[in-house]
Amino acid sequence: MQYCADAISAYKKTVIENWGDIWEETWDCAAIDNILYITANYSKKILCLDMDTLQYEIVSGPEENDTYTGIVSDGDILYLAGGFSGNVYKWKPKTGELYYKVLLPQQIHAWRFHNGRALVHRALVKAGDFVVTIPGTCDGMVCIYKETGTARCIAENFWENAEKAANQYQPQYMYTATFGKKWEDSWVIVQRGSDWMVAIIDPATGDYETVTPELTGQALEQLITGENGFENHMKMDIYVSGKCILPG
Repeated sequence: MQYCADAISAYKKTVIENWGDIWEETWDCAAIDNILYITANYSKKILCLDMDTLQYEIVSGPEENDTYTGIVSDGDILYLAGGFSGNVYKWKPKTGELYYKVLLPQQIHAWRFHNGRALVHRALVKAGDFVVTIPGTCDGMVCIYKETGTARCIAENFWENAEKAANQYQPQYMYTATFGKKWEDSWVIVQRGSDWMVAIIDPATGDYETVTPELTGQALEQLITGENGFENHMKMDIYVSGKCILPG
């Protein structure tokens, strides 16, 4: 455990100049063989941890002036989401070879949080032949064909009001999507932050359907009573995210 602590401590020292003591958590990780690659959106570096020996190395990513958030592996390749730029990189870490860079499409608008931090894509999802971005501080998703880097926007209507405040949703303080995951073999499921609406998307066609998450009566009773009640908004969010079920 001490080796891991030393690795994280060293990684903290790569904080971006003028960002002060910003440190919340590492953001995402992906493994190739025995090497775990870890990102943090305040840093332009990537932490590489050998899971067998617990030795570590801190390396530069494919773009010198970008930070990195979402990361997924595919064989000996990493796909990285640029936190500042919104670009997506297909990169081979062992050789440093950059296969391609997908620029953020012009029709997608990105913004920054109230404190100036940028996290355009909060995650990447690998689904079938595609890598799909999950929005963090932007109003759209990019679907990338892994082999060629051909990219297009998908589920555009689902995110059309992402920059507008709604209920308790404030885009300058909250992420556009609460989460995004692979669904079955080649679909992507993503939840909208403004109203918790869920979209199930076929990356191959761009088609999607929407559903509203529901709670069972027992789960709702537990949510509104006792220490996990509505008086603690953070606990409520965590509980709902874990207990929601999709109708049907």
